[in-house]
Amino acid sequence: MPSLLQANWERWHDRPWMRKKDLGFWRAYTWAEGYQKVKLFCLGLMNLGFGRGDVMAILGDNDPEWFWAELAAQSAGGVVVGISASCTPHELASIVAHCDAAFVVAQDQEQVDKVLEVKDRLPLVRRVVYWVPRGMRHYVDPVLLSFDEVLEMGREYERSHPGAFEEQVAQRKADDVALIQYARGTGSVLTGAVFDHGALCAANEAFYSVNPTCQAGEWFSFGFPGSVMEQSLGLLGSLNQGLRLSFPEGTETVQENMREIGATLILYPSNVWGLLASGTEKRVRESTRTKRLVHRLCMPVGYRVADMKLSGETPNLMWKALNALCELALFRPLKDKLGLLRVKRAFAYAGILPWDTLRMMTAVGLNLSQLYGSDEVTLAQLDADEARTGSVGRVNPFIIVRITNDHHVLARGPACPLGYHKGLEAAEERFSEGWYRTGDAGYIDDEGHLYCLGRVECMRELADGTRFAPGYIEACLKASRYIKEAVVTGDKTRKFAAAIVTVDFDEIVAWAAERKIPYTDFADLSQKPAVCQLVGGEVEKANRRLPEHQRVKRFINSPVAYPSGPRAAASDRGSGGDSVGTLLEEMTEAVYRDRDWVVLEVPVYQEDGERTSVSVEVQVNRLV
Repeated sequence: MPSLLQANWERWHDRPWMRKKDLGFWRAYTWAEGYQKVKLFCLGLMNLGFGRGDVMAILGDNDPEWFWAELAAQSAGGVVVGISASCTPHELASIVAHCDAAFVVAQDQEQVDKVLEVKDRLPLVRRVVYWVPRGMRHYVDPVLLSFDEVLEMGREYERSHPGAFEEQVAQRKADDVALIQYARGTGSVLTGAVFDHGALCAANEAFYSVNPTCQAGEWFSFGFPGSVMEQSLGLLGSLNQGLRLSFPEGTETVQENMREIGATLILYPSNVWGLLASGTEKRVRESTRTKRLVHRLCMPVGYRVADMKLSGETPNLMWKALNALCELALFRPLKDKLGLLRVKRAFAYAGILPWDTLRMMTAVGLNLSQLYGSDEVTLAQLDADEARTGSVGRVNPFIIVRITNDHHVLARGPACPLGYHKGLEAAEERFSEGWYRTGDAGYIDDEGHLYCLGRVECMRELADGTRFAPGYIEACLKASRYIKEAVVTGDKTRKFAAAIVTVDFDEIVAWAAERKIPYTDFADLSQKPAVCQLVGGEVEKANRRLPEHQRVKRFINSPVAYPSGPRAAASDRGSGGDSVGTLLEEMTEAVYRDRDWVVLEVPVYQEDGERTSVSVEVQVNRLV
């Protein structure tokens, strides 16, 4: 990576590289300025004794200084460890001690205080450098240095050692260790994945070969800077692809800053996209009557066009024209408000993106893709024009995926980690004969789409040894608008998987009303032949997304509408949970009997809280 910086300095000397908003103003740094900062900081570190193999821990939010310090350490042959700015002093001490960091670079007074609080537990730390001097004037600890002081030391070192920086950069190789990444939510057992420069560059090349960009692109640096994702896509996106990096003034000004700079590439965690979607709906409900009317008229058009895109269809001329009008009336102003107006490509990571969120963002015209993988490696990417329920996308270039007999997803390729720092047991657990064990269960269909079934330890086994993922099948079933909840059953005593389904009462009532189907209550409606046939069709749709041996063979429509599904209700011991749990057990036993109908005692609660029960005849539905 340092050699890429040097090449870009020679090529784009006065071109902007980074932008940071501070005190209300955007400050731009050219490649020449950034290169000079990295060079002097590197020489300053060398002046302080930092050298090949030494580890630097960087503690702070996304800032140009974060990446300058990183590149400086790597130029000197060192290794970088990123630590979240939200960590506690105890967490900080654990990671710094585990990685044997000799230097800590901290953002500001708050982060420096954390380091000083646990300094006695960190005997290997020789220096603590901070880059925001505000509030640090009266600190006199000899271990402390400001960023500018290290730069000045670098100038002195350069005068006595001309050409030292260029010599260091020339010695760097692709197989030099560049980064140690500690897992999010690190517990008592620390696992630091080790990456060399070659692995990070391979991840960058794989990503941008699928998502080509131009040198005028703008990457909004919002993710944790010490993660492989932000390193390979953001920092290396600038070094290897020529993107500009922009940094928000603070977490509370992210959307405002994005709107001002006009980012073209963004990467958000999946939960943040979900918050954006729900927040948008809330703002619409609280807006003026005119805006609500425009939203009510335009969103159905957007959703219709989105459904076409998500199913692989091309909208016809009429829908394109209607969508263009809605773009002017609603979608464009909405994206501008969210800071997404100039975004060409958007990406979600760290969890599966909810289908409704993907559908909404596609409806307003955002090109949003889902990245799937672990903390250490990205395996697949799901684009909107190839989206299908359950799929996490096509496997990335440079990555080879293997599915074992127990459905474990293994990966191999240059973008995978080399191993774990001081983690022989973790390495033995996660690596097998050169294959990286993701811990996920999955399969690949005939079109090359990878499907994640959940964690391997959550898989169940049927009588014939077939392994299946109840959680994944339940998610496939609940993708139907008519199914509110589902519990998938099956174990070593059963020959096949079955399901207990709770229909969505509001949707089923509307569906039944259109067809003039009479009913008395939920139990009666759920067992109507037409409703059972409807739900059976939805189960078959879900089955088509599953391997043959994992498909649901039978199901029962629950005669009781639980607030959060049968499983949740069964665990509610405060309001009749024992009887509800018994009912679930009875339905589970009934679905495996060789009978078409069974009679169950269903609990009923009166308005005064008294519990009674009624007998309900429940149909056992078989699928071919």
